[in-house]
Amino acid sequence: MLLITVLFGSCNENENLTTRLIGNWKWTSTCVGGVAGTSCSYADETTTRRLKFTNNRMIEIFDDTGITTKSYFVTTKTNFDDYTEYQIRFNDETTCVIRATKNTLEIGYITSWNSYRK
Repeated sequence: MLLITVLFGSCNENENLTTRLIGNWKWTSTCVGGVAGTSCSYADETTTRRLKFTNNRMIEIFDDTGITTKSYFVTTKTNFDDYTEYQIRFNDETTCVIRATKNTLEIGYITSWNSYRK
């Protein structure tokens, strides 16, 4: 999971951010796995998670209780045929990988992927 604390800071250089990330994203699923297999959970009416990327390089992460994380971020972008991959670095120097298509995001951590839709 992402950070639980609220983080503040600044990033003054990063021209790799594109409009593909900007906007509101609704969580659709989380899959966790490794050598032993994969287990997935999916969005329903009782679980709310969403992300918001802003033009000023801020990410806000929300769940059922409200905002859980707020942080500036820096991106490094790599383009592939079917998607764009971003390496995201937060204020506290933690990182994650985001794969973005036109209307979907997949956010990867060590053994899990969270999926979001615009």
